[in-house]
Amino acid sequence: MAALAAYGTGAAATLVDTAKGMVRAGGTVSPRPEHTARFAEPYARLIGELGTRGWLPSAVAAYSRARIGTT
Repeated sequence: MAALAAYGTGAAATLVDTAKGMVRAGGTVSPRPEHTARFAEPYARLIGELGTRGWLPSAVAAYSRARIGTT
């Protein structure tokens, strides 16, 4: 939403240029397997809620659940 609002000001020629101006890549974050179990249940709950509300396509939800080992 912020990118759309910024683009609406006319400060950049395209939405892509606006987004590029808002992002600064600082590095890569790698997953830490020792923390996976801690976040699996809350993440599964989030996936379920997004799916229930129709905000997450069922194929994406299924893929996400498979990645954390829930079905």
